[in-house]
Amino acid sequence: SGGGGVGVVEYSELDPEMSARVANPTTGELYYNWSNICMQYYTVDFLERVCREGRAALGHHLAVKTIPTVDGEARGVKLEQFIFDVFHLATRSCLLEVRREEEFAPIKSEIESATAALAALEKKWAESGSTEDFHAWWYLLP
Repeated sequence: SGGGGVGVVEYSELDPEMSARVANPTTGELYYNWSNICMQYYTVDFLERVCREGRAALGHHLAVKTIPTVDGEARGVKLEQFIFDVFHLATRSCLLEVRREEEFAPIKSEIESATAALAALEKKWAESGSTEDFHAWWYLLP
């Protein structure tokens, strides 16, 4: 809403039929095939402008969650806001498409998963024989 720039649709708010929409029947590529891995950069001027103009009050995303309580788990409603909610207010933006398997792994705080994912990626790069890959992985090796 407003601005007319780039925007992000929260996956839980995307209609299931829309999320399954196929853009290319030959490859099976989805119409909504990108993800936001929450790696954004903003200028201080932009954030100050958004806050100064009162545009930072952007509304909420509704999320139904399981909430721990003293009596056990209960279903509840959570109102969330996301840093990407200001994208559409930017007059300039840039998107970068990366290989998901090389740039993102939803591992949260699981150190074993993070270590295994990084080791698998380093092994792939080392075995590729590509000098392009070499420049990307050389600094990761212990």
